[in-house]
Amino acid sequence: MDETASSSAEHKGTLIVAGNDVALRHLLATALRDKGDIIIEVGSGLSLFDALRHLRNRNVSPSMVIVDQHLAGLTGLEVLETIREWGWRMPVLLIASIGDDEELLRRRALELGADGVLDKPFDVEELRLIVRFLLRKARRTEQDTIPTRQTNSVDAAPETNRFESGLRGATDTAR
Repeated sequence: MDETASSSAEHKGTLIVAGNDVALRHLLATALRDKGDIIIEVGSGLSLFDALRHLRNRNVSPSMVIVDQHLAGLTGLEVLETIREWGWRMPVLLIASIGDDEELLRRRALELGADGVLDKPFDVEELRLIVRFLLRKARRTEQDTIPTRQTNSVDAAPETNRFESGLRGATDTAR
């Protein structure tokens, strides 16, 4: 497990990059390195699981996992399935080769809970944009789960009724 961080004292997040190909892993890590991020590079699915256990034991949740479909010992889909079975909810981006059965792979990845599938070869700037988008989305989701004020059923009922009546009206005119 190769753990690298920038020299900044401020820690933003922990990203795990998993893949057989050392050059690809380094490319991904270099492209995604940001001030304060910790990038953990692993070469196999089992190493990724070890990294997740290590983080869990330190009460750290990774910000994101980027996994190549072609890993030593396990496929990216098998890793994804296990990550979700273990209850981890961080975004997972699957990297796939164009030669893979793309439609079937994408469908299966989404069924298993992948947040995206990126085909190799890929544009590094596109990778950065996708990762930033998924991280922002994950942060918003975490914030959205914390209620800003307590709502009881009496407060919620008028909102629900207005919505339902508006929806009924829209569907009636659509017929």
